Parts: sequence; C-alpha cells; structure tokens
Amino acid sequence: MKPLISVIMCAYNEKPNELKEAILSILNQTYPFFELLIVLDNPDNQILQRIANFYSNKDTRVRVLCNKKNIGFAHSSNRGWRAARGDFIAKLDADDIAYPQRLETELTFLIKHQLDFIAASRQNISEKGESLGYFINNLNPHQLKQLLPYDNLISHSTVLMKKSVLQALGGYVNLPSCEDYDLWLRMLHGGYRMAVIPDVLVDYRVRNNSITRSDYYRQYLSERFVRKMYRICKNTNQTWSLTDFNQFLAQEKPTSRKRKHFNRAFRLYYQGMEARKRKDFSAFVFCVTCGILQNPRVFALFMRKIAFHIRKKIVTGKAPKNRFIPQKNFGHTAS
Repeated sequence: MKPLISVIMCAYNEKPNELKEAILSILNQTYPFFELLIVLDNPDNQILQRIANFYSNKDTRVRVLCNKKNIGFAHSSNRGWRAARGDFIAKLDADDIAYPQRLETELTFLIKHQLDFIAASRQNISEKGESLGYFINNLNPHQLKQLLPYDNLISHSTVLMKKSVLQALGGYVNLPSCEDYDLWLRMLHGGYRMAVIPDVLVDYRVRNNSITRSDYYRQYLSERFVRKMYRICKNTNQTWSLTDFNQFLAQEKPTSRKRKHFNRAFRLYYQGMEARKRKDFSAFVFCVTCGILQNPRVFALFMRKIAFHIRKKIVTGKAPKNRFIPQKNFGHTAS
C-alpha cells in the first residue's frame, strides 16, 4: 500500500485567488495518496473559510481546522501535523503553488535514498504570477550538514519529512521569523538525514511590500540565536528552548531604537543585493555601502554571506548553486 502524505497549509490573510491556486496545486498532484489539512489562523476571515470549506465539501481528502483565535505560524503548523493521518508531512504556504509532480518526486527520492527529510528548489513569482527567477540547490546529506548551520538553504514550501521526526523533536518552536530554520537545525542536531534536490517543484510568491513591512532585526536576532545554540549543542545531547531564547534576548537588550536603526540599514543592503541580481552594479555598490555605513551589523552580515559562498564552493566543489538565476537562463525543472 502506498504511504499517505499529509500536506499542511496554514492560511491567515492570503488573497482568495492565491488560496484557491495553492489548494488546486495539491489536488492536481500526480501522487494521489494524500490528505490536505488547511489550518485557518484568522477566524475573522470568512472568505478564506468559505473557500476552504468549499474544497473540503468537494473532495474528501481536504480537511479544515479553524483556530478559535490567531495562534501564529508555529502553533498552527503543530496543530496541523498532530492531526495528520499520514506518515509523511509536506508543507505548502497558502499563497504558493506546488508543481503537479512535487509529492511524487520528493517521496520517491526520500525513500530511495533513505532520508528523513527532503526539500526542493523553487521559482520565485510576483504577486501577479510572473517569474522572477529560480533558486537552485543540490545538496546531499553530508553537504547540507556542512552548510545549513551557516545559512538557511531550505525553502519551507518544498519540504517533505517523516512525521516521526516531528514527533521526536516536538515540532515547531515559536521563534519570531525563524521557526522553520530552528526546526531544520534541530533536525541536523538530532542526526536526521536531510537533502535538497535541484528539481524546481514550487512557485514561491514574493510580496511587493515585504521589504518595507518586514522586521529584519527580529529575524536577525532569531537566526543568531539558533546558530549560536546549534554550535553550543552540536557535540552534546543538549537542545535549546524558548527559555534559552529569552535569556539571549535579555543579553542583547533589544530596543525600539536598535530595531529601527538596523531595519533602515538592512533595507538599503537588501535593495543593493536585489540590484546585484538585476546586474545593476552601481546601485548594488551604492546601496550596500550605505547600509554598511549605517550599521556595523549589516557589514558583519555582508562578510558572513561572502564567507558562506566561499564555504559552499569548497563543500560542493563548484560554483554556488543557491544564487538567483534569471528566468531566461533556466527551465521549469532542474536536471
């Protein structure tokens, strides 16, 4: 009997057409043995509830879990996989689109190579569905173990993993803007076999206003914490918790002024990195330099990224593969 895959989709405030596209992309999978659990984390959003209930009434493989109040991504994801009937858990954000062969490709590769966790590559798309380019990775368990502690190379919407791994680790921890990376590092710390394949299996939607609305300082602190704890615990049987995170924040003493100052500098840096993807090198140099001059932590981030790319080239023995690849230079599926 074919194994059942439980796909967890957490919805909060997505556009109706985006949620419909995400749901249909799962219902149209070439691998038919799945269930789709839609966790609605905004009880006031009646439109998304009607859409989810429509597909639930239409297809018995769709189940809807509606939170009584907003509990956030980590708790909603945990509610989803704990209610799952399958032995394998897949994730898809409610505004992303899975390619038809996604589940079949990932499950076949995971079983063949005796993995506990697999992720795939992705295509970035705009809010209108236009291609913005591809992010390709091809990393075996040994390579990922050497690289993941230095950068998050995993696209959350492409993940397929054994449910037993989530049960053993307790699932997601409510770390601001870093719940997924924290879980990947705890998997790595636990000795689970993880890999990323170069097949492009998901369209990842990029928000136009993400650069102005995101709190990068919060994400920066969270990523620093999980990397630090991984280094401390990797040679021991210890693990980390929210108590450790709160102690870390107390030492950092984050203030509103620090947050605003860092976010302002990081947005300049981010705009510079985006300009580099467009091959606008004058804008790249100007924005990155301004960001670095405004905040020394941005300079540290820039140097860490350079060091990571050097490390990746050494580990993989070739040019870095997590770079942005324009649409015209790549097809829908990497070979």
